[in-house]
Amino acid sequence: MIKQYFLFLSFLFAIGWGHASPEQNILEMTGQAEGARPDILYLAPRLLLPPKAYTKTLASTAKYGTVLPHAFLTESAFCSMGPLPVLSTAGYRILPIRDVSWVEATQRLTEIFALRQKTRYEDGIQQAPLCVILSEEVKPDELADTLPKLLALDALIFLAPQEETLPLTVIWKNYVWPTQRSEQSLRVEHWVATLAEIAGLYPPASSGAVSILPMLTGSGYQRPLEQPLLLGPTAAASQKVAPCTMICSYTQLPEEIPWVPDFTDQSKLKPTERLFVSSTVPIDPEAVSGLSARRSPQGLYIRTALATLDLKLPPQVSCVVRVKGHSLFSVWQPETETSWQLACPDLQIVEFFLILPPKMDPVEALPFLFVSKPEAEADATPPEEKVKTP
Repeated sequence: MIKQYFLFLSFLFAIGWGHASPEQNILEMTGQAEGARPDILYLAPRLLLPPKAYTKTLASTAKYGTVLPHAFLTESAFCSMGPLPVLSTAGYRILPIRDVSWVEATQRLTEIFALRQKTRYEDGIQQAPLCVILSEEVKPDELADTLPKLLALDALIFLAPQEETLPLTVIWKNYVWPTQRSEQSLRVEHWVATLAEIAGLYPPASSGAVSILPMLTGSGYQRPLEQPLLLGPTAAASQKVAPCTMICSYTQLPEEIPWVPDFTDQSKLKPTERLFVSSTVPIDPEAVSGLSARRSPQGLYIRTALATLDLKLPPQVSCVVRVKGHSLFSVWQPETETSWQLACPDLQIVEFFLILPPKMDPVEALPFLFVSKPEAEADATPPEEKVKTP
């Protein structure tokens, strides 16, 4: 009986019970569950017509995920410069689809992911995560017909048209914020760090970039995308934080707000709009064209890098200002205009929590945050010299 018991234990250890794979050990070290690693689908359509013919179809994908106009990612860069080797190291199965039409490849992918979903959720069998690479020529009508099927697949999807003027879109249902847009410029090294974090690995030290997963998911703190820049040994502040401004707009606010809430807590409030602008304040109003007056109170959360600030708030605008995580100024529904100044020797991370009353336009009410639009030049022609047209 004892001999049979030891034989049974030997069998369990032989099939892997009681031993974690290297990938599992790495996942445990980074605090990530193995089941959280998604299948990855890299879609790289090659255009047969000018880019304008595909613009409408690609614009419709914005409702599914985050649009990145300045994140051009070629197939060669994805496969050879870091992202794919990182996934291979993490235990992903790599499946390139070649020498088939885009439409036929879509049908194959639909069948593959349907089978994987059945195996995973109905049969309860865990499989190694999959990375599929599809790069084929496609016509605009074919892309329009197949994208809904591809974007509905249970995977982290990179829609990366092989044309620099077209944006890259990242879709991951229930994880990546839909209808989000970031103007931040991205390099392939950022995707190396991002996919390494998703896969449960530490990014290669040589990449010199940080993960943008917090920016995509809205969860956690997004570190500046570029490493600090040295200003010289004689400078009082030897390092400079790369400026990147994050703006969130909230319309679904509680009816009674005892104080300005912490808008960074996404479990309580979800923004109606989230933007990342690769600059500091004041911000160009064209970059935040979605912000406008609302019928109900509107909440704004802005995080940026500042050294000096001359804050002026109109009456009834509530505000909390935090610098490096510490609250330095707060006011709640003031009856008169409010002023406050900030002066630091170098750039600091500054956060604003604002609540605007109904029917107040943020761009017009907050001149310290937004660049005022230049007024139209007055007509210098004397009235008597103007020619009247019938």
